[in-house]
Amino acid sequence: METVGAVCIVGSQGQAAIAAASSGGSWMKHPGRIGAAGTFGTACYASGRRGASVSGQGEALISGLAAYETVRSLARDDMESQTGLLAGRDAGFVSVDASSGPREAHVLWAHTSNSMAIGYFSSSMLKPIAFMSRDKGLSMGIKISF
Repeated sequence: METVGAVCIVGSQGQAAIAAASSGGSWMKHPGRIGAAGTFGTACYASGRRGASVSGQGEALISGLAAYETVRSLARDDMESQTGLLAGRDAGFVSVDASSGPREAHVLWAHTSNSMAIGYFSSSMLKPIAFMSRDKGLSMGIKISF
């Protein structure tokens, strides 16, 4: 998995979420193959004050619209179902939910791969936080202020 994904909250009160993804592609892919990064709702999705970016084998994620379902899980406050969506796949997601109030957000992530790089930053922090998550299969998160 060589996907780079990002989710951000914009506006002084966190009025909107933006999500993006870029992929290194699959080695020896079929000509014309469009993977997860090129399919909105699969590798990235944002709606209102929630957004997600998903990484993994595109074919396995496209049928489930993984990023879209992650954002829906945030809205239902049901991240257990999202972690279940990753089951049996070598995949992971990072998401931001700023719907709980002004100037705060939850950064959440989970992965079934052996590791996943995570980073976050807000205007209230002096420097970004970046680390390698090795907690396979667990949904983790942190609350940040901006």
